[in-house]
Amino acid sequence: MRDEHVALVHRTVPAAPATTRAAFEQLLAGTQAREQAIGLSSAVPTGTFLNGASIENGVATIDLSLSFGGGDLSMRLRLAQVVYTATQFETVEAVVLELDGAPVEVFGSEGLVLDQPLTRADFEDETPAIFVDAPAPFDPVGPILRVSGTSNVFEATFMVRVVDAGGTTRYEHFQMATSGTGTRGTFDFTVDVTGSTPGPSLLRLWEPSSMDGSDTNVIEIPIQL
Repeated sequence: MRDEHVALVHRTVPAAPATTRAAFEQLLAGTQAREQAIGLSSAVPTGTFLNGASIENGVATIDLSLSFGGGDLSMRLRLAQVVYTATQFETVEAVVLELDGAPVEVFGSEGLVLDQPLTRADFEDETPAIFVDAPAPFDPVGPILRVSGTSNVFEATFMVRVVDAGGTTRYEHFQMATSGTGTRGTFDFTVDVTGSTPGPSLLRLWEPSSMDGSDTNVIEIPIQL
């Protein structure tokens, strides 16, 4: 998560058929030092472990240790991390949470009622106005950079900038999602970064304020061109 909202990171693991299990093992392992350096953290309690993960009819059942329900802070954020991690896979549309094998009906000291499978739509408040599905921080990209995700911004419009390792702005232009102004839409576009100075670069997305034009809902993703 970043600034009390969910955020994406990628992990490379050995090839295995149990990709959902592998993803959750990485989630529970926590953030890396370079991710912490750009403001990323995790709301999942340290020491939480995975008992099991299964998928049936588009619903993933994620069984975590009791420690996942401990404490009283960031309960919705840790749930959002679980839901986003599971639903990155096309075979998963929703998530049911279990703790040590028991279905959870009321979660945490806040008494969050989990009376139906959870989807990403249940966590709009925990999702940034501009959420990037790809690329993730530190991903190698180019010469064609593909950017995809969702947004809920005024008139579905936001700005994009790519700055290469030499400090040159290789691209700056507006983009549009499929919907906005209270409704979350999707976006998927490409940027030709051929000829960029290779090395650590920056992808920046933001929404110009409708009041004064200032940059709001800024997302900055370090990438490797």
